[in-house]
Amino acid sequence: MQRKNLLIIGSLIIICVLGCTAGSGISDNTEPSKNEHSYSTADSGETKGEYTDVNADATVIDVINMPDFEGFGRFLFPTEHGMPESSMKLSDIDSLLPYHNHININTNTTVDVLNSMMDALDRGETIIYNIYTDKEKEADPTKENTGLFFPRGEPDAPFAVISEGGGSVMDCCKAISLAARYEGVVWTDFWARPGVVDFEPLPLGVIVTVAGTGSECNGGAVITNEKLKTKTGRDYPKCNPKFALLDPIYTYSVPKKQMVSGSFDILSHIMEIYFSAPDENNVSDDIAEALMRNVIRNLRVAIQNLEDYTARSNLMWDATMAEKRIIKLGKRTDFECHRNISWARTQTAIMAQAWQFCPRLLSPYLRSGKNEIYPLCNGSLGYPGGRKIPNSTGQSRCGSSC
Repeated sequence: MQRKNLLIIGSLIIICVLGCTAGSGISDNTEPSKNEHSYSTADSGETKGEYTDVNADATVIDVINMPDFEGFGRFLFPTEHGMPESSMKLSDIDSLLPYHNHININTNTTVDVLNSMMDALDRGETIIYNIYTDKEKEADPTKENTGLFFPRGEPDAPFAVISEGGGSVMDCCKAISLAARYEGVVWTDFWARPGVVDFEPLPLGVIVTVAGTGSECNGGAVITNEKLKTKTGRDYPKCNPKFALLDPIYTYSVPKKQMVSGSFDILSHIMEIYFSAPDENNVSDDIAEALMRNVIRNLRVAIQNLEDYTARSNLMWDATMAEKRIIKLGKRTDFECHRNISWARTQTAIMAQAWQFCPRLLSPYLRSGKNEIYPLCNGSLGYPGGRKIPNSTGQSRCGSSC
């Protein structure tokens, strides 16, 4: 069956890349333990031969502390914001996901995954691999809580990296797909400076759960080097996903403020392309104007009803259209306000102030005589009207069509 032939690396691939709670590093399982599973409580599971299966009544802490998972048990759950209460059961782990309003995790799936990992360990298989050596972790503490959960598939079977999440997860998976088939250091050769990808990265598929970055439709990836405190974006067409699944229902659990931030991220992408040179009228700008209107209109609807399917699907498609490279054709794409800003809520303040006090950022737009879209005036972002856009002489200007 296809499920057996296609090895999917999902969210667990990078569950700990961004860091988890402090503690010991990931254990080196190059010599897998052949010990029997030693986790057992009176009501936690059913004994099956040499070990005890986990079930929904097992507590998260008990699973984390299982000897089989020694050294990496904390990576099995999202514990970077703190360890769960000792009484929390596997059936209650929904609350460990801080970036969602509501989400229903299938407890049976959680139990099945944990038991399958135990089965793999019982067969002597390695399920987690170190990315860095102990020496590298000692030299750079930010690498301490990293590792790669890697369930092996069948030899010579089709292989793909699957990204489930928003822009950061997609970008990270692009770097992983590149690094998997490159002998050098991808940061040095492809992000610290532009590189040439003259080989085929691992195939990548994405399942979008947050609309905003548009990373699902291009080879762009913004990667942060924590040690150097540097964030750099590059776009390599060979890193384009082979497929992208865009289902707005998967974005429903995202909190309202995250949805609004993602929508402004979409809008800011379009703005910074639209407001850049050249000055003359062009097709790219006309498409951008339609997209800006669509974002504003559907964001207002989505704020009133987070599960409005049409509004959320339109916002998701707006994000894709903004970064499909279409509206960038013939444009300089000055992303000055976007650089080194990690949160879209910050962009609202930065961009509004930059455009008021740095008129040169709007000069191509103003010189062209366009008066169809004025995103900062007369309440077009949902605020009370009255904000003016300065022109290149410092005087306020706002068209009647705002």
